[in-house]
Amino acid sequence: MKVQNRFFLNIFFLLLIVVVPALYSENVLDNALLPKFIGLSCVLFVFSFYLSLKSKEKITIDWVGISLIAFALFTLTSYFKAINQGEFIYEFLKIVLFVTSFFIAVYFFKRQEKIVLQLLPKLAVIATFIALVFSFSELSDAFKAREPFSSTVYLVEGLHGHKNLLSNWICLLIPFTLLGIRVSTAWPKLIFYIALTIQVGLVFLLQTRASLLGLMVFVLVIAVEYINPSNAMRVLLKIFTGLSVIIGLILLLLLLSPVLENWLLDLEMESASAKERTILWAKSMSMIKANFFSGVGLGNWKIQFPDQGLEGLYRATLNNTIFVRPHNDFIWTLAESGIFAFLSFFTFIGLIVKASLGQTEGQNNANKQLTFTFIAGVCMFLSISSFDFLKERIEHSIIFAMLLAGLYAQSYQTLKFGVKLKFVSSRLLYSIMGVLALTTMYVGIVRFKSEVSLQKMLIEKNKGNHPKMKEYAIQAKNSFVQSDNNGVPIDWYIGLCEYNLGDISAAHFRFKSATQLHPFDFNVLNNFATTHFLQGQYKEAIPIYIKALKINPQFDEMRLNLASAYINIGDWSNAAECLKKVKSKTQRSENLSNLVRQNLNTH
Repeated sequence: MKVQNRFFLNIFFLLLIVVVPALYSENVLDNALLPKFIGLSCVLFVFSFYLSLKSKEKITIDWVGISLIAFALFTLTSYFKAINQGEFIYEFLKIVLFVTSFFIAVYFFKRQEKIVLQLLPKLAVIATFIALVFSFSELSDAFKAREPFSSTVYLVEGLHGHKNLLSNWICLLIPFTLLGIRVSTAWPKLIFYIALTIQVGLVFLLQTRASLLGLMVFVLVIAVEYINPSNAMRVLLKIFTGLSVIIGLILLLLLLSPVLENWLLDLEMESASAKERTILWAKSMSMIKANFFSGVGLGNWKIQFPDQGLEGLYRATLNNTIFVRPHNDFIWTLAESGIFAFLSFFTFIGLIVKASLGQTEGQNNANKQLTFTFIAGVCMFLSISSFDFLKERIEHSIIFAMLLAGLYAQSYQTLKFGVKLKFVSSRLLYSIMGVLALTTMYVGIVRFKSEVSLQKMLIEKNKGNHPKMKEYAIQAKNSFVQSDNNGVPIDWYIGLCEYNLGDISAAHFRFKSATQLHPFDFNVLNNFATTHFLQGQYKEAIPIYIKALKINPQFDEMRLNLASAYINIGDWSNAAECLKKVKSKTQRSENLSNLVRQNLNTH
């Protein structure tokens, strides 16, 4: 291999495994996600441009390529169902980054697999020590705290924004570290053993259940190879097929049978977070049934979910917590992209895994070790995804792309179907990828500027400085960013400023705009109805309050607002019924109740 080509290969994987996952900024709402999004866009733009100049071969499309194209096309159709198109674009560009990372990695794997396999374990060790260094002080504080470690460990986040995301990242590096142990000799093996010990130790220390489950699945898959080496391929294929069928049947039953959905809602669990997730899954299934073929649009689960009602989710109804994902990537993909996109993507994964398992008999020992280790890594990724949100995070998607690229590069020749597109060169493919990466970079920079303004806006909101808050909110809003990371419309924040500055008409306009972008946010609906109320439009306010209360029946302040609207139109009986459901007794609720009783007695 030419020195120049090897240099580019080393730089590509170094940037993807070590540099991009370490990008972080305190100036944006999500300190970890957007910096990595922009960083990966820059890397892929440069390397797509490099390959567009270097590559001369014709494109051959196989079933893996067809399934990936189908996934992209079916996902694109969900755009027409998306209420918030800006969030759709952002999430779709994450898919673009994943696909581009996959194809560029395949290019390098095909041409210099041995060098890549020597490089990846070393990079995993470096990435592990970076994660350890940047979370060391937080871990030390957790150990020194007087409170139980299980409570203080939640303060650990490193460069990944949350301890669970840090734990998942470390867990996903394990396949590369294990590969280093299996293929290296002499003293380098000791370094990989030390790194693996640190990785496993951190996963247990951070106490993330999804990571622990993923680690267990990884160990079980590796164990199959050692317990039954002669039939390991057949056993793994049966396990993979069986798991796929089980997952498919569970999802099918949840979709077709209300019994399972009700069982999830009624399921008693000791852990509050586990109970919360079963409710999220059950309500997500209702959303999937209503949007089975097209989904609700990428990035729009968090917009549509409140329409299912927040009853039972106490953090949402009482503490104003906003859920932005169902903590299950399978359900999330189904809900946002629809059944065809879901099947296409998992066909893409299944074809690669099946082809890899199908050609192990003719492989040498080193290639077999790669195949089993990477398949175990894929199984780990899918296991964690069943209880977390790996597809959202850039660094996790990078690892998944690397695992699949390594498997595909080994097995693509065994795929029975392949058509060479004589008139389409790979230069064109990489040029298109470069343009898409450049677009992604631009959108990322625009979002970065918006998030900087949004963060400043929230600081001014806490200070009660509404003129400055309004200024930053207006700066933040553009064609790509119309809401914060929780899906709350920027117009709602501007409406709050206008309301507190005494311009009810301007606030009403902004709240109305906010309801169009997020028609199921009970706070937005409450404020919109209140501006109707303050302008004497009581009859217009009532149905909006009712809609908001269907979403969050626990919001007593909103119920009092509804009772006040009934009182102002002289509907005393409905006002009385409304006040009966108020749970927290305040001076305002007592005053309204006394007023209603007096008028009911006189009538």
